[in-house]
Amino acid sequence: MDKLPELNKIILPAFLTITRSKRFKGAIYSNASSFSLPRIESKKLKKYKAFFDLREEFPLSYFYLLSQVVQVNQMLNKGFPLPIPGMIHLETHMTYLAEPMEESALQIVSDVIIDNKEEGSLLPLFIESYFQNGIKIVEARSRYLVKRKSNKKKIKSEIIEENESDATNWLTFKWLLKNNIGLKYARLSGDYNPIHIATPLAWLFGFKKKIIHGWYLLSRAVSEIEKETNMPAKSIEVNFLKAVNIPSKVDFEFRLSNRRNLEFQIKLKKEDEASVSGYIS
Repeated sequence: MDKLPELNKIILPAFLTITRSKRFKGAIYSNASSFSLPRIESKKLKKYKAFFDLREEFPLSYFYLLSQVVQVNQMLNKGFPLPIPGMIHLETHMTYLAEPMEESALQIVSDVIIDNKEEGSLLPLFIESYFQNGIKIVEARSRYLVKRKSNKKKIKSEIIEENESDATNWLTFKWLLKNNIGLKYARLSGDYNPIHIATPLAWLFGFKKKIIHGWYLLSRAVSEIEKETNMPAKSIEVNFLKAVNIPSKVDFEFRLSNRRNLEFQIKLKKEDEASVSGYIS
């Protein structure tokens, strides 16, 4: 079982994987690893809660900061076939299974699975299970996209939309994402990916401007819902649909859905389509 390192110490090695080919032999790549922490670090937890004004003792969204470190470690494994730069975070599902304990050691078991194909993009899946004293407390699944060229024609998928007549109206909040918010969140999370820090570096990866961390948006959404409903998140489903530039103005909206949980979305002020969407219960 490996000790979990700091994220900011493995960002540079992550960028050095850019020379990987995006191709590998075999029908599937899979690898399981385990990591340990002596305890949930109260200092970092308090900073995260203060940054987003979260009231829950152990916010579920905080655990993704640990998942991110685990995932980068999995990607740095010599057998991992794909370059880390350019990987796009598509979605994450997280669920609380038991109440965490601050003073107990934390074990994280992580599996990564990549279904191979001759052409087209790949969708690596990471699955993390968090344990304390042999009890599973959190389960998390994250899907990423690694773009590859394909000769096949794209098939437009049908999106089944929820019947709005059976749902309450959206409650809307206006957010201003200031120019320095990416750097502020990087200092908190350790995620110094340059696409979030500096526009000239974001250009190298095909972005017109620097973009905000997806998990910043999710964490802020969790905080907004918690304050408005007095309901801490016990389950999170989030889809990252489009990048959000900084600085920018966005609308955060949520409502009670047909699934009897809270549906949310984050939209750029001048656009109708959501950049981030999901459910919290």
